[in-house]
Amino acid sequence: MSSSRYFWLFVLSLFFVSGFTQAQINGLDYTLQKRRKAEKFESGRFSDHMFISGGLGANMKLSREASGIYVGPLASFYVGKWFTPVIGSRVGLDASYMSVNNGFTGNKAGIIGVNWDYLMNLSAFANRYNPDRLFELVGILGISYHNAFRHASYRHVWGLSGGFQGKFNLSPLVDLFIEPELSIYRDNIDDRSSWRKYDLFGSVMLGVSYKMIPVEKRVTTAFFRPFRNNMFISGGVGTRALISRQMFSNGIFDFFGPSAQVAIGGWITPVSGIRFSADGGFSDWKAPVNGVHYRLKTVGLRADYLLNFNTAFGGYNRNRLFEVVGVAGIEGIYAKKSMDKTAIVPGAGIGLQGNLRLTKDIDFYVEPRMSFYTNRLAGGKTVSKLDALGSLSVGIIYNTVEREIRKNQDKFADRVFSDNMFIALSGGLGRIVSRPKLGLSARQALSARATISLGKWFTAISGLRVNGTGMIIGSAFPAGKATRYNAIIAGADYMFNITSVFAGYKEDRLFNLIAAVGPSAFYRNQKVYPALEAGLQAQFNVTSHWNLFLEPHLLWVADRNALSGLSTYKTVLPTVNIGVGYTFRGYDRETSCSLFEGEKGFSYFASVSGGISTYVNNEMFRNMNVGPIGRISLGRWFSPLSAWRLSLSGEQVEDQSGEFTVHGGLDADYMLNLSTLAAGYNPDRLFSLSGILGAKLGLGVASSYKKIRFIPGISAGLQGAFRVTPALDIFLEPQISTYFNRFDGIRNQVVAGDLLLGLTYKFKNRSERYLNTEKVDNSTFVSAGVGTGVWGNTVVSRTGKVKDKLSFNADVSLGYWFNSISGVRLSFGTNTFRPAVWYDADKMTILSLRSDYLVNLTSCFSGYDPDRLFDMIGIVGVGAAFPTNVTDAKTTCTAIVGMQAKFNINRRLSIFVEPRGSFFGDKVDGKKCSAKFDAAANLLVGTTYSF
Repeated sequence: MSSSRYFWLFVLSLFFVSGFTQAQINGLDYTLQKRRKAEKFESGRFSDHMFISGGLGANMKLSREASGIYVGPLASFYVGKWFTPVIGSRVGLDASYMSVNNGFTGNKAGIIGVNWDYLMNLSAFANRYNPDRLFELVGILGISYHNAFRHASYRHVWGLSGGFQGKFNLSPLVDLFIEPELSIYRDNIDDRSSWRKYDLFGSVMLGVSYKMIPVEKRVTTAFFRPFRNNMFISGGVGTRALISRQMFSNGIFDFFGPSAQVAIGGWITPVSGIRFSADGGFSDWKAPVNGVHYRLKTVGLRADYLLNFNTAFGGYNRNRLFEVVGVAGIEGIYAKKSMDKTAIVPGAGIGLQGNLRLTKDIDFYVEPRMSFYTNRLAGGKTVSKLDALGSLSVGIIYNTVEREIRKNQDKFADRVFSDNMFIALSGGLGRIVSRPKLGLSARQALSARATISLGKWFTAISGLRVNGTGMIIGSAFPAGKATRYNAIIAGADYMFNITSVFAGYKEDRLFNLIAAVGPSAFYRNQKVYPALEAGLQAQFNVTSHWNLFLEPHLLWVADRNALSGLSTYKTVLPTVNIGVGYTFRGYDRETSCSLFEGEKGFSYFASVSGGISTYVNNEMFRNMNVGPIGRISLGRWFSPLSAWRLSLSGEQVEDQSGEFTVHGGLDADYMLNLSTLAAGYNPDRLFSLSGILGAKLGLGVASSYKKIRFIPGISAGLQGAFRVTPALDIFLEPQISTYFNRFDGIRNQVVAGDLLLGLTYKFKNRSERYLNTEKVDNSTFVSAGVGTGVWGNTVVSRTGKVKDKLSFNADVSLGYWFNSISGVRLSFGTNTFRPAVWYDADKMTILSLRSDYLVNLTSCFSGYDPDRLFDMIGIVGVGAAFPTNVTDAKTTCTAIVGMQAKFNINRRLSIFVEPRGSFFGDKVDGKKCSAKFDAAANLLVGTTYSF
């Protein structure tokens, strides 16, 4: 029987069996489960469930050749849509480059192309759609077209790809994905033939996707118009390169150079905005034809359209932490290539900006951008119809805060003038930037800057500061020789609070951005040059008073000789400075004045101090020579904030070569109590800080030029005073002084630095009128004292040791107090010293007989108190001087001025310290003096007995 017969017999049997079982069995009970219907989204709008994504990763050729495996970076950007929860599609761009080997030389190849992919959500297919699912797996299958280029050649290559995407849904708007993929391309994509006739690549990419959220599910906030409520300014720095095929045949990072941008713009709608910007920079590149290296310098303007992807996909929300903005626009740049003429070149660019919200008004941004120009940008030497300039910048954006938020801004308080005053100290480093270059190493060109500033904010936006700056500048003058020199800068800056403009005034704001610009005077080598300074201060407020700041700063001097010493060089000096500032707020003048006047405490004071003095210059850190300085002062606090102080001072300032100047005179200072200004008046404060400004009038003689000259000067300093008792302070006072009229015998102006340690005695105010006198118990007294000092002609000598320049002094006195304030004493004194340049001769002695007038300053200002522990007594006296041991010396007159600090052990016995200056007629030591008189400085310690 043929096989066909058996087949039909089998079919007929099944028919009879079927009829027989129909009555007992219902076949519908055994049918398969119905196929599940395909899921759909609730919303039917086309824009819903669209997405954009971008990623970075690595691309690797998997075909094993004799030359190994090639790996390079990969970047991609896609736009896509999910049509159903399971099925989607995307189209996008990717670019990569990698090292290749064609069997002869090792180089790099670039690959750029477009992709179209079919997407299948395997998680939704297997376990239904769940918008709250944390992780999803997506299958990918696609086709691609790529352009592979190397050297001056390129190839068009088609390919197929497949892979998977592991997607982590961070929010309804954003997901993070990792995507492994395999791609197969037509052979020769790497400029190398393979026996397989195809090239196999693998890639792994990490990226972020933004998903379009349906309108009804969006979380949004109100967008406040008009345009001025949504403006912004930005500034940033970064890097850029002229994109060409030569980049992939050389070290790619050798082609990048610095760039900087500033911009202003605003949002017209929550999605769309405009931005106008200026940028500049330079980068290096190599021409493919002749291999010549060029440097491309450009400055340009841009007009960009901005598209906020977060708002477009998820609705406007001012509280969003991170946003991605698409950028596209037109631009024109002014370009100059090395050795070529300049040209104005039009172009267009696209980019992507990622904004991280730091505060309500400040964003940090990262912006990669690609700009395309006609080949005039590189003079037609890139072997391309268009020149591409790629850049990456980072920076800060300041946004205006919506009017509804600005209603909550603080009121700017300016009740008294001292409100919103500030003081700041800063220092930084930089180097001269010149054209042409100075040819210095980084160490040789390093410059240092130190600045003290005092200023005031008059409004929430505008302020003024006065700056004093010292600089050590690295330069090359004479040409080709590295050197450093000193400079002093005094200037005034207008200050503009950018943050308050855009976000309103907030006293407790954490961060402020402040612009400053103003004129200044640049002093160097006895000359003053006009200059201009500008800075941008990033201020971090630690407390309502204290702040830390970072300030990039630029100095330009009108005269080209001033900075570099070379008139043909164009120069500026940028520095980066860090500093600390203190803002004075909340000083209550009425309360402080009421306490100050009602307490009737201490207002007059006297002080004695000593320390070291040195020239301030660039040599001081390598070879610092210091000399002594001494000062006695009398002053008065006439308000809780302000005081005057008059001082007699003397100092010896020595330079690095051993030359020195002896100077003495009268100082007049104004003192501002910064602690009271900051925290109000408090007589029991443990520590007080005061600022000091003053003028100096004195006489000086230099060892290199022994004529006495009139030496004026100005000074500034700070005094930190520690309260020991209600009447006694210990203080430390650093001070900077500028002297004129050839202080050192050579230079018209010099700068000296002093550091003094001293005691201040504060006289308690008396209720009755000053100068009221009382009868004194034990009005007669005798005293004796011994000490040391220096003789004027000896101390200015360049020869001899310190011990040879010290003198021995002794005094005995008999005195009488007419009343609690006035007294006299008759004194016999001796002064033994070695005369100038007579170091092989015996010492000489000058005997003196004087009548001294005494003023008890303590009783004058605080009233008489026989049980007082301490008295401060002023002394002036005249008499006759009798020299011995020197035949040419002559008898002459003498005078003294001094101050006695007397510590009373009981009503009869006391000990004292007495600094004073003594003056004698000329030739008392046998030597003629150009000043027509001789002088000495002495310090005596002794005891007094009253009866």
